[in-house]
Amino acid sequence: MLNLGTPTSDRVEVMIQAGRQANRLRKPVIFDPVGAGASLFRDSLLRRILSDLHVQVIRGNRAEIGSLAGAGGKIRGVSAAEGPLDTGGAAREVCLRTGASWL
Repeated sequence: MLNLGTPTSDRVEVMIQAGRQANRLRKPVIFDPVGAGASLFRDSLLRRILSDLHVQVIRGNRAEIGSLAGAGGKIRGVSAAEGPLDTGGAAREVCLRTGASWL
């Protein structure tokens, strides 16, 4: 389980190392993209994590999933959010973009 939480470059490096090890061991990687869409810094770290790792499950709120899918989303704190009405469509788009499983 990887959770972006309060990101720093060092924390992201450790997350990527842990995710790579899980990928090597064929263990599922579950990723929570906390605050996706909140800042360019955070979004660049998210793109790096998603491009460097094979993530099986992405767990996010409407705004986070909408942001990852390119469907828009507005973050107000990490738990209050506004996002696309078609969250299923946005979630499928994120899975297509990242290779995560659609459950």
